[in-house]
Amino acid sequence: MVDTKALASGFAGEEIPTSTPGVIVRHWRDGRFELIVSAEILTEMRRTFSKPYFSSRRSHAQIAAALQLVAAEATVVVPTIVVAGVATHSEDDLVLAVAVSARADYLVTGDRQLRRLSTYGGVRILSPPRVPGSLGVGRSAGVVTERERLPRWPVARRRPCMP
Repeated sequence: MVDTKALASGFAGEEIPTSTPGVIVRHWRDGRFELIVSAEILTEMRRTFSKPYFSSRRSHAQIAAALQLVAAEATVVVPTIVVAGVATHSEDDLVLAVAVSARADYLVTGDRQLRRLSTYGGVRILSPPRVPGSLGVGRSAGVVTERERLPRWPVARRRPCMP
């Protein structure tokens, strides 16, 4: 599961070879893993892309194309379980519920509180820099090792940083 900010950063840095979030998006576009989202996560992506950092790096058309691509190509999951009181924030409990409901292999997030869990409901929780290695590839293109099924990675929302 890739958090919203990391996914948005991936689209912003997709052409930058050294951008870890860019590598994640390129690997998803190449079909190396299945991206899992929920309706709430798609809404959060729209809000994230409207922030000055992202809107200054991508045109309106590029942002619209990225949102359309995620909505069309990612697997949208409706949580089938309730998670409450596990994370420090209720919105993070929803992210965990989506990941577990989807039976995701990984939840990729920059949120330190979620990463401290390490695993939850059979879902490994990773930081974005650990993703390429988990796919069996380096930071740049590379060859993916054969797998019986694609890893399932829901997109986790990340709370905005407070000044």
